[in-house]
Amino acid sequence: MKRSVAWVLTFMAYVIIPSAVYTLGEREAAAQERVHGWACGMPILGLYMLGVFAAGFLSMISVVLAWLAYRKLQCPRPRRRLAELLFMALPFAVGAALVTLLVVTGG
Repeated sequence: MKRSVAWVLTFMAYVIIPSAVYTLGEREAAAQERVHGWACGMPILGLYMLGVFAAGFLSMISVVLAWLAYRKLQCPRPRRRLAELLFMALPFAVGAALVTLLVVTGG
């Protein structure tokens, strides 16, 4: 059960959130162009950063659930399951790197 929920959260982090953020960004740009004749990219950048943070948060939860399911397996554990954990952790790693860069650069 934990592994299934982890895969659903991973799917959301890899597909649903980026698709939603892209759609919202396109709508925001179109609305700005319609009203002002030009579009500022800062709100869209904020949407993208929010998407990275949300995907990272979901990824963190999915990694914890997948790790708990992984620990229940008997030794020797399959390397394929370890590769799944690394795949699930990628959005979290990207989000953590972004936060680290923001903290280090003072941005």
